[in-house]
Amino acid sequence: VFLAECPGRLFLGHVQVQLKTGLQAQDRHVFLFTDTLLVAKAKSPTHLKLKTRVRVCEMWTAGCLEEVCEGSTSPERSFVMGWPTYNCVATFSSVELKDKWLTLIQTRINEEKEKDDPKTIPLKIFARDIGNCAYAKTLAISNNDSTTDVVRMALLQFGISGCVKDHQLWVSSSKDDPPYPLIGHEFPFSIKMSHIRDGGSGGLGVGGPRDPASPSDCPEVLLLDQCLPPDTQCQFILKPSKVAPRQPPVIGKTAYQMLSLLSDHKQEEMDEAKKNCGKGNWENKGLEQKLGRML
Repeated sequence: VFLAECPGRLFLGHVQVQLKTGLQAQDRHVFLFTDTLLVAKAKSPTHLKLKTRVRVCEMWTAGCLEEVCEGSTSPERSFVMGWPTYNCVATFSSVELKDKWLTLIQTRINEEKEKDDPKTIPLKIFARDIGNCAYAKTLAISNNDSTTDVVRMALLQFGISGCVKDHQLWVSSSKDDPPYPLIGHEFPFSIKMSHIRDGGSGGLGVGGPRDPASPSDCPEVLLLDQCLPPDTQCQFILKPSKVAPRQPPVIGKTAYQMLSLLSDHKQEEMDEAKKNCGKGNWENKGLEQKLGRML
């Protein structure tokens, strides 16, 4: 039945992988068709439950493993894959299998993108927390422009000086959803078109099964947001990349360095504190109070 839904849809392969996002790792079955990717969970040795159904034309791949998941990974057996707006690290059982599937998915993405119509759409970007620049600008983006490409174009349109890496593009699927930061390899075109095709349902993410062939409720896709209620429109927001420097905890050597900055007339109390300060542990219960008084 699934193959019959779309003329020309062919089954290309099945593989068992581990999908990891953040610290969460899940074993999944992946089925690739010419236009669709299915992700399923094993309920029993003979039963699978469909978790995600994705249009291949809306997918992306990347190598930024450390940006997507935490903890140990196997870089030689893994790559990042995603869709609006979800990223995960897919880890395979062998290097050969990983290379095969990376090539297969990338090939299908490129071929499906050739079928996109239109291939260029207007994308409205709102500027937040960036000086006195204009509130919003509309850019013409293509289906192959990455998030990094769009940020670069936006900086030029807004007349903002600075590096691309100092700015980040965020996306919100509706008025009530918090903005979601994009890493740089995603396709804003795919995010926007997915939102329109799904009728502004807020289905950006790992939601349940959805029909990749379902048409937009709007007869003219170029009308874009005009097809959707204002509170369900997808918004893209440009913000500065506020990466605060990490402050080391006040333990161990850092505490000793703080002690060394105290005035000379507290030298005796410094010596006493040094004796009681271990490597990262306060052995003297009254030491913290004492340091507070000295500082």
